[in-house]
This record gives sequence, C-alpha cells and structure tokens, in this order.
Amino acid sequence: MTENKNSFWTFMPVVVLVAIFCCVLWGSASPAIKIAYELFKIDASDTPSRLMLAGARFMLAGVMTIFFGFLLVKKALIPQKSSWKYIVILSLFQTIGQYYFFFMSLANTSGVRGSIINASGNFLAPLFAIFLFKLEKVSAKKIIGCVVGFFGIIMFFGGMGAIISGAPMSLEGEGAMLAAAFFYAISGCSIKIFSKHENPVILSGYQFFIGGTVPMSFR
Repeated sequence: MTENKNSFWTFMPVVVLVAIFCCVLWGSASPAIKIAYELFKIDASDTPSRLMLAGARFMLAGVMTIFFGFLLVKKALIPQKSSWKYIVILSLFQTIGQYYFFFMSLANTSGVRGSIINASGNFLAPLFAIFLFKLEKVSAKKIIGCVVGFFGIIMFFGGMGAIISGAPMSLEGEGAMLAAAFFYAISGCSIKIFSKHENPVILSGYQFFIGGTVPMSFR
C-alpha cells in the first residue's frame, strides 16, 4: 500500500490528538471492565461469564472496525486468501492470549494495579521491536523514553505505595496482567510485520471477531 504523505492523519497535531484519545480509551479499559463485572453481577469465580463478556466485546469491536473501515474507503473489506494466516496468528496473540489473561486478572487485582501493569505493555512493545524482532534500531532515547514513561505511569497512579498497598500480589491477578502485557507487546510487533502484506484495518477487524468467538464458545 502506498501511503499518502499529505493525508489528514499524518499532520502532527492530528497524530498527537488521536494518540492521546487512544491512550484515554486504553486507560479506561480496566475500570470499565470492573464496572461491567459489578453491573452484570459477574463473580470472580465465574470464569465462563467473564470470558463470554470478553468475547462479546471483541466480536462487536471487530464488526465496528470493519464497518467504519468500509465507510472510510467506500468498499467491502475482504481479506486476501494469503492473509488469513496472519489474521489467525494475530488473533491468538492480540485477542485470545492477551485478553484471556487480561480479563482473568481484573477479577483478582485492583484497578490501579491492573492499569499500571497493563500500561507496561506500551513500553515492552518498543523493547521487543528493538531486541526481539529487530524492527527498530536501538538508541538511548528510545530506552530512556520507555523507562521514564513506565515510571511516569506509576507516579500518575499514586506511586509505589499504590502498588504495594492492599492485598498481596498473586499469579492470578498481577501475574496474569503481566502476561497480558507481554502478549500485547508481541501482537504490536506482529501487526507491524503483517501490515506489510495486508490492510491493518482488515487485520484488526477480523482478528477481533475471530478472537471473540473463542471465549463465547466456553459459555
């Protein structure tokens, strides 16, 4: 695909505002899902219901992604036959793997702890891109940026005291959220690689939908 250098979405103010908007949405995920658990009266031990909620969420996200993509380009978004393997692999990492641990964790950790650990995925992704997938060149600015950004997230949510206070940490809570962050980092690198072969909107929309059908089958 040839990028339009004069596209509206490439202007720096637009890039910054959209990035901030996406960060706000991403940061609201943990508290919003915990509210949904209370609203639908889903207990921490009710694994099938939590997985069903996750599946419904991502099936809807997949449909919305494809639909809005269709509105933007004015044509049906159908994957190439060769792209299905990328969609399935991406679905395993970004939706099934990541959100299995994500939804499991939220029932066993506080919203503050979950948000801090979950945000670490944003800083693991560039490190994975540099050292694991060799997609980026290593530089002091990138490393320092990841470290400063991670500690900035900790300070924003109340500092180290917010992490160590409350119930003891556990594999089912904080451990599962860390696993979700790892899956997120890997999926972020994967979509950059796969988008060389397929439209990223198509990849995201279809992998969301396919990933959402898996937990729905557990109910």
